[in-house]
Amino acid sequence: MINARLRGLFLRFRRCRRGAVVVEFALITPVMMMALVALADYGLMVYQNTELSEAASAGARFAMTEGNQDDDAGIRAAALSSLSDSINATVTVIRQCRCPTGGAVACDSECSGEIVPGRYLEVVVNCPYAMIFDYPGIETVDSLQSHAVVRVPQ
Repeated sequence: MINARLRGLFLRFRRCRRGAVVVEFALITPVMMMALVALADYGLMVYQNTELSEAASAGARFAMTEGNQDDDAGIRAAALSSLSDSINATVTVIRQCRCPTGGAVACDSECSGEIVPGRYLEVVVNCPYAMIFDYPGIETVDSLQSHAVVRVPQ
């Protein structure tokens, strides 16, 4: 008698669909929220990396203007002024000379065939970055970096 009663109760609950939507919503919501937060975190990282790239380009453009290729403070100021106030970045200016083959040499030396090496200036912009969460299976990003390289006149 009790077994038949439990069986009838179970069959009635099995046929009843009320509340199924609430259960499905409760199961899916945490997964969707985590995906939304991860997407927002990734979007913020891409946005900041784009800003760093623009800053490095601004510093390189400043260096290309007449007489500014040796003005490190001006190059840094040009790069930092293009960033938003919320980004705490550092700018490094690197100078080197290269032969047409791509090898770095001393600026007062010559490449093979008595070719004068070209002078290059690299503007590197670094910014610390902290992700909102540590995501399983995804490498944590501690900092973002972008650079621009230009050939400057001799």
